[in-house]
Amino acid sequence: MSNKKIYLNSNEHNFDLRFQENIMLCNYARSNNFNFCSMMGGPESIRDLQEAKNLFADAFEFPMIESLFALEKIFLAIEKVFIEDNYTLDSKEIFINISSTDGLNFIDKVNLIKLPPFVNYKNLIFNFDRRSIIKSLGLVKDNNFEIADFEKKINSLIKSKVDFLQTNSFRVCISGGITENSLKYLNSINLKPNFIKTGLFTIPIDQFNDNLYYKVFELQKLEVKIISLVNKCLLDKHDYLKIREKHLQNYISSKNL
Repeated sequence: MSNKKIYLNSNEHNFDLRFQENIMLCNYARSNNFNFCSMMGGPESIRDLQEAKNLFADAFEFPMIESLFALEKIFLAIEKVFIEDNYTLDSKEIFINISSTDGLNFIDKVNLIKLPPFVNYKNLIFNFDRRSIIKSLGLVKDNNFEIADFEKKINSLIKSKVDFLQTNSFRVCISGGITENSLKYLNSINLKPNFIKTGLFTIPIDQFNDNLYYKVFELQKLEVKIISLVNKCLLDKHDYLKIREKHLQNYISSKNL
């Protein structure tokens, strides 16, 4: 399976990862021929952008973007961090997460976006987080739901937005509940994003066929192994702290007079 342009996503804010774990994920991506995408904490995350720059991340992901103003903040933050070497941005992709009804409404103004000279519009990718959008619509009360139960409604809602973006030469990604049946349904209604995001991986799409279904499933199996590896690192660190805490408590107690 070719890994060209497949992104391994850091998701540090979802997993509460530190820089060390990010380095581990980045090294894993490099050694397995994946590109590396770093998650930002928000549109003005200077520190996160600086860390991503230090890791030579191939892409940046910005969560919960709902307005042109937020997009402008992203551009300003990128300019500050890359002010001396913004030529490197030509090869870096920027994922903009649409996760709410406000985000969906913002898409209608995409033709008003004024891109700075250091950002190539072809590198701006809008990701529709179907799970978060369903929650934003008030269709569910908690996280205990399957996107398959809302497949028809959510896809019909985002299709016009996807078409509008692609008509304006932007690229599109879809995430949430990515299964074989979901991909077949997307294909059946001619909703064809440029990328599919499933957990830790973002996958470019050439065409909807059995090879795509196989690729998604293989990456989902690989994700289980990566999560297990990260989880073990976090548990080992936690165990060490517990042991150190107990050791110090015993030592201090032995010195009490």
